[in-house]
Amino acid sequence: MRPLASAAADTDDCGGLTMDDDRAHFEYRTPVIQLWGRLVVPLQGDITDEVAAALVDDVLQRIRDSSAAGLVLDVTGMWTIDSHLCHVIAGLAAAAHLMGTPTVLCGMSGAIAITLQTMGIDFRQLTPR
Repeated sequence: MRPLASAAADTDDCGGLTMDDDRAHFEYRTPVIQLWGRLVVPLQGDITDEVAAALVDDVLQRIRDSSAAGLVLDVTGMWTIDSHLCHVIAGLAAAAHLMGTPTVLCGMSGAIAITLQTMGIDFRQLTPR
C-alpha cells in the first residue's frame, strides 16, 4: 500500500490531474427545476459569463421541451448583479416571452433592485415579485 501523499501526487490515480493542477475545472451549472408546470431557476453566487451562456441555452431548451407555463428566476442567492448578468436576465426573459413563457423575477434585495433599475435595461418582459 502506497502512502496517501504519493498516491495523490500520481497523475494516473486521478484521471491525469493532480491536486495542484491549475487546469482542473469543475463545471458549475445552475439548476433548472420543473415545478407545477413552471421552470424555477435559483441564481446563486457569482455567475460567470460561461455559466450565464450555458444557463440561457439550458433554460430555452427546457422551455422548448416542456412547454413550460412560466419561468421563475429567483435571485435570492445573489449578492450583486453586474451589467452583463442584467443583460442576460433581460434577454432570457425576452426570449422566453417570444416562446410563450412569461417570466417572474423574485427574491430581489434592495441593492439588486437599484442595480437593475440603474442599468437602464428594458424589463417589460419580467414580472417582479
